[in-house]
Amino acid sequence: MTKRTILVPVDDTADSERAVDWALSNLYQKGDELYFLFVVSGTSFVVLGGDAAETIVEEDKSAEDKVFQDATAAVERRFAPKAAAASAAYKIEIARGLTDNESIGDTVCKRADSLNALAVVMVKHQRSAIKKWFMGSVTNTVAHQCKQPVVVLGH
Repeated sequence: MTKRTILVPVDDTADSERAVDWALSNLYQKGDELYFLFVVSGTSFVVLGGDAAETIVEEDKSAEDKVFQDATAAVERRFAPKAAAASAAYKIEIARGLTDNESIGDTVCKRADSLNALAVVMVKHQRSAIKKWFMGSVTNTVAHQCKQPVVVLGH
């Protein structure tokens, strides 16, 4: 039997915990692997000086590393114990990139495709219709663009 991979895009929220719980209760079978994907901002900058015409900006590597470490710690604290309690194998990936909704959705879809994921399991975050219209939705992007099956949990 080949190993199946269940992709769960996560952030440090109770909604993501619900997605992990649902995946473990409803999709996971012995031998499967949970794959936690957390997308963080790719670059942090520090303004060193200048005026509006000549601003000197430098990448802040330490801030970028801290974001990466915080995301890893959040996954290890919130989700790894749930997988371990179910004796489920899991992997953690912290992906750096653009963090607008469409870019995160694209990252999730590409990763699901490359993993040949059994499914992507995510929770729809509660936002007003106006915010969704202006900003879009990661869940909406994934549901409409992902080649793999997508399970979207409501509230």
